[in-house]
Amino acid sequence: MLRAVAAAAAAGRRSSLAGGSWRSVGAAAPVARASAAPAWSTAGGGAVRGVPSVLRPCACGAGASGLCDVRWASTTAAAAASAPPAVASHAVVSGVEVPPDSVGRLFAVVRMSGTQYKVTEGDVVVTDKIPEAEVGTVLEVDDVLLVGSRDKTVVGRPQVPQARVKMFVEEQTLDQKVIVFKKKRRKGYKRKQGHRREITVLRVQSVELDGM
Repeated sequence: MLRAVAAAAAAGRRSSLAGGSWRSVGAAAPVARASAAPAWSTAGGGAVRGVPSVLRPCACGAGASGLCDVRWASTTAAAAASAPPAVASHAVVSGVEVPPDSVGRLFAVVRMSGTQYKVTEGDVVVTDKIPEAEVGTVLEVDDVLLVGSRDKTVVGRPQVPQARVKMFVEEQTLDQKVIVFKKKRRKGYKRKQGHRREITVLRVQSVELDGM
């Protein structure tokens, strides 16, 4: 009886493979694929989230029998890196009172020490220590990701060209102490340690963008 069941199961698998509802790649187990799903390809290598490592989405949308190169992702990323910034204009709502000192002011999103900060003129920024920044000097940051105003926004892809933020270096100091306490109960183990990270205190002098 066991032989009969095994033979029936093998026949069912052969009929399913012949019908095209299953697809086997190399030594991997058959993977179910709906008829409306996109084609899959093994070209290019690597894994895609939610997809077995032996399968990759086909970029050109070819049929089940077509295998094409999927290295188009790196080409798209390279094109986006050299793309010009996107500019969007905003409609100024009438009847909204705006303080006089905020009219015409620019704000920017800058990246420093692996962290993004939204800054405008007069802001104080506390960031991880910048070794090359000397107290009393002006630091010019050109890694600007976005510049905006009351009526216009410029989004960099990834940076905004001709944009810069000037910051005055006020202090190189240590942050407030953080206590790190560890304990293992019934083991006689306790450790208490303090930590103060090195920080740089900056004051934003100006946000500049040519033509804006």
